[in-house]
Formats: sequence, structure tokens, C-alpha cells
Amino acid sequence: MSGKKQYHVDMSEWFRTRVAAPLARWAIDDSVMEEVRRRAMEGAQDSLGEMRERQERVEQVVGGFSTQTRLLEQETNRRLREHGEELTRRMLSADRELRRELSGRLAERERALRAEIAAERGERHKIEGRLDDLEGGRRTAAQAAAATLAEAGALRDLIAATYPHERYEPGRLTALAQRFATVERNLAQGTPEAALGLAQTVYHELSDLRVTLELRHREWTGARSDAAQELDTVRAMIERDMDVSVAGMEGAEQGVRFDLGHWSMGELEQLRAEVAAAYDRVRDEARPLGVEELREIVESTAPRYRERWSEIAERAERRLLASQIRVNLADFVVTRLDQFAGFLLLEDETGYAGQDQREAFYAKLRHPGGDEIVIEVVTAESDDSQNTLRVISYDEESGSLDQRLARSREITAHLRANGVHVSDPETEPGAPDPVLREMRMLREPAGKERASRAGTFQDEAGR
Repeated sequence: MSGKKQYHVDMSEWFRTRVAAPLARWAIDDSVMEEVRRRAMEGAQDSLGEMRERQERVEQVVGGFSTQTRLLEQETNRRLREHGEELTRRMLSADRELRRELSGRLAERERALRAEIAAERGERHKIEGRLDDLEGGRRTAAQAAAATLAEAGALRDLIAATYPHERYEPGRLTALAQRFATVERNLAQGTPEAALGLAQTVYHELSDLRVTLELRHREWTGARSDAAQELDTVRAMIERDMDVSVAGMEGAEQGVRFDLGHWSMGELEQLRAEVAAAYDRVRDEARPLGVEELREIVESTAPRYRERWSEIAERAERRLLASQIRVNLADFVVTRLDQFAGFLLLEDETGYAGQDQREAFYAKLRHPGGDEIVIEVVTAESDDSQNTLRVISYDEESGSLDQRLARSREITAHLRANGVHVSDPETEPGAPDPVLREMRMLREPAGKERASRAGTFQDEAGR
């Protein structure tokens, strides 16, 4: 005959009163954010340095243009520099909300800049028309067309060498180059008036294209900077060390260095790989993401990663606490069995399965008369507030049903007296497993039986 008892326990109150309160939260501290800001500023400085180099190159090219054209382009460059200063402030800001605010200002400045440049272009067209009327003559027109064509050619070469024009305005530079060839044919065929008008149009369109490309590239640069910084914040969260204070059953607190990767059971490593892949995509200039894709990372992808990290950290935290609970529960039972029935703990046959603190905890006791008891404590993976405690008796001669029932009641009363909410024991059929008595699980790799028992608190009295 064998009598087995099973009963349920709710550990949520135990969590609140004994363990949960003193835990460190998963806040991003100043040292972590400082490292994120440092890396963000390094990346921003590189991008802003490239922007300044483009500005200098443009100024060198337009410095050789005719007076009116040079003044026009210099005024355009002045406005672009002001726009660049606003972009600099945005990219060097570490505050997410401030960057959002500065992005709005930047968009307003860009709209104003385009309107101002368009007005300048209109005035230039009027001046060029009056000059044609005043100067007249085929020779003058031919000279003006050749000069304008040379400036347009310099601008075309500048755009081709400096900007990723096919990314932002695919085919447009090629189309303007074809019209450029038409101007050359008009000059060669002796129609300088037609060549001059078309040369001026081609130049202005090239100048507009240069401004458009500059602004589009700045927009992309800012979006990439934001996306990289958001992902880098998540990377810093993943890589940081964790400190947790765990309170024992008697209320004493103990500082623990928390290896989040270990206790996350592979979840953190998976998240790390996903974030690293997303970061590499953001930084990949050979196959750059579009502005909308970068904004999606800022607004949706990175926040989801942060939320997942918090969930992983919380689950890992609960696994750590559950590991402590398993030891504490086993210690309760060991203490009571020693006091109540004279069973002694066999320390060499006590520990976690596979020596892994994430696994079930086992303790073996022996009575001077030869009887043995194995204590097994497993935390339910589906609910960290539920535990399974099995007290498995291997009675040689002295065991009786009455003794086992008395033992179960004594353990139950002891647990309740110490704040563990436990139900009355229930009968569980079957004989105790003789293999369990050998305690091989302490020496073999853990994990094979992790999910086999979960969700109840049991006392099993064996034969």
C-alpha cells in the first residue's frame, strides 16, 4: 500500500511580503545613457563632418562662377548652413523628445528655405531675360550660353561626385545631362539664342537638384542617427550588468550579481541577435534603408525591443527568485523533518538538478532507522507564483499511513505558519520512483525533465 498526498500552494503573497519589495528595478542608469550618448555623438560628428565637407566643396566650385551666379549660390549656401546648424543641434541631442521637437523645427525651416530659394530663382530668371533684351547679338548670346553651360557642367560633375543622386532622385541627373548635350548641339549648329535659354534652364534645374539632394540626404542622415541611437539604447540595456537584492525567508537581504543572459534561458541572446542585425542594417551604407524604414525603427521597432527586454528581464528575475524559493521551501521541510521525525540531511546528495540553479532543487534525508526521504521542489514554468513540492518517502520498515499523514499535516502547518499559502494535501496514486532515490539528477545534465511536473504543491508519502 502506498499513500500519496497532493495539495496546491499560492506563492504570490510570499513574493510580495518576502521577496519582491526590495528588488532593483530595470531602470537605465546615467552611466549607461552616457555611453549611448557618447557613441551617438561620435556617429553624428562623422555625418556632420561629411556635410561640412560637401559645403566646402560646393563653395570651392561656385567660387569660380560669374558674379551673379556666384552670389546666387552663396546665398543658397548661407541658408543651407543655417539649416545645417539646426540639424547639428538635433543630431547631438540625447533627449528623445527634444530631438522630436527639433525635427519639427527643421521641417519648418526646410519649407521656408525652399520658398526663399524659389523666389531667388524667379528673380534671376527675370534678370536673365532683361539681359538678353539689352545685350542682344549672336556673339554675346553665344558667349553667355557657353559660360552658363560651363557652370552647369561644373555643377553636374559636382552632383555626380558628391551626392547619392540615384537613391533620392533616380534618373534626374541623366535626363539633365541629355538636355546639356542639346545645348552643346545648339551652339555647334549656330543657334546661340536657343542654346542660352536652354543652358539657363538646365543650370537652374541642376542647382535645384543639388539643393534637393542636400536636404534629402540630411533628412536621411538625421533619421539614421535617430534609429541608430534608439537601437544603441536597447543594446546598452542588453549588455548592462544587473544587481538584485533578494530577501530570504527570514527577511535578511543579500546582494546578487544578476546574469540576465543566464536566467533568460536564451531569450536575451535571441533579442541581442535581432537588435544587432537591425543596427547593422541601419549602419549599412551599401544598402541603405529609406527614411520611412528608419522612422519605423524609431517609432515602432526600437520601442518593441525595449518592451521585450523588460519582459525578458522580469521573467528572468522571477526565475532567480523561484530558484531561491525552491531552496527556502526545501529548507522548511528539512528543518521540520529533523525536528519532528529525526531525519538528517545528506549534504552530498542535495542540490540543483545538473548543478543548475534554474532547475529543480532536491534534498535527501535519512533516518537513523534506515528510512529515506527525497524532497523535490519545481517551479511551474507557466506561472512563477505556483510551485510543486514533493516529499517522497522510502520507508524500509517503520513507515505507516498514519505516520505519513501526520508528517504531511506537520509540514503543511509549518509552511502556513511561515506565510506560505498552501492547500490541504491530496492523495496522489502510485509508488515512489526508485530511480529518484539514487539522486542521479544532481550529476546529470539538467533540462530533460524541466516541464514534466508543474503547477501544484504536493506531498508524496511512499511505501
